[in-house]
Amino acid sequence: MKTDITLSFSLSSVIQLVDEHTNQYIQSGKARIYTSCPTKVVQKENGIYVFLNAESPEFQVRVELPAYRFEIRMLKRSSLDNIIPVRMTPKNLGIWTLQNRDVTYFSGIAQPESYVRLLCPVRYCQIRFCKQLRDGRILMESSNFLYAATGRSLLLRDKAGRTELIQTAVDKVYLSERYFVSAAPLKIVSAEDIIEIQPVFCARADAEGNYIIAVEEAEEKEIFLIEEDGTSESVTAVSSEAKPNLKQVQKSRRDG
Repeated sequence: MKTDITLSFSLSSVIQLVDEHTNQYIQSGKARIYTSCPTKVVQKENGIYVFLNAESPEFQVRVELPAYRFEIRMLKRSSLDNIIPVRMTPKNLGIWTLQNRDVTYFSGIAQPESYVRLLCPVRYCQIRFCKQLRDGRILMESSNFLYAATGRSLLLRDKAGRTELIQTAVDKVYLSERYFVSAAPLKIVSAEDIIEIQPVFCARADAEGNYIIAVEEAEEKEIFLIEEDGTSESVTAVSSEAKPNLKQVQKSRRDG
């Protein structure tokens, strides 16, 4: 007697691994993915990992990859149109610094394996607010789409002086028009009153607390560490995870 067996899969979430320094997708078969609940993980091209049949509607994911610091994300059930970028911080700057003409490095000491955020204007990426969507997320466009859309952290400021830290994501509905969205609805800043959008650079400290952040084409303006929750009215406050003696350790301008 022949028996037909049908296997069904339910999509839980989708992530995409991105290099924090180069903004390139990380395509590697060496990534280790750990989840807080049983789920099937399928690797696709361009650094995409699809999670199927997760037993919980919300679950934690830890990504480990050789030559990168680990990253942890909380994921919720979503569709294939909503890919969550996970930006991976390289353990060292490597050859990337030799390929860029204008790179500024910042280093410091933070709590071991903590997350450090740096507010630093750059010359090559201007980000503009377009509109707020029905679900509360905001639509934006940038002069450098790949740089801004791949899970970049951004600091928003509105006319009332309120600030909010967000992450960007790519929504396939708007991809053809080169727009990107906030990964979640706004909670603090008034969308219609946004007057400033600035990129935020991130790094995870190592086991001894050392971190280094590389910024390409940094503008000659004040640069700040941001408070851990990103919601303080003053972005000049130093994160509780990092010491206030932020130091610019090197700046190189190469002529090619």
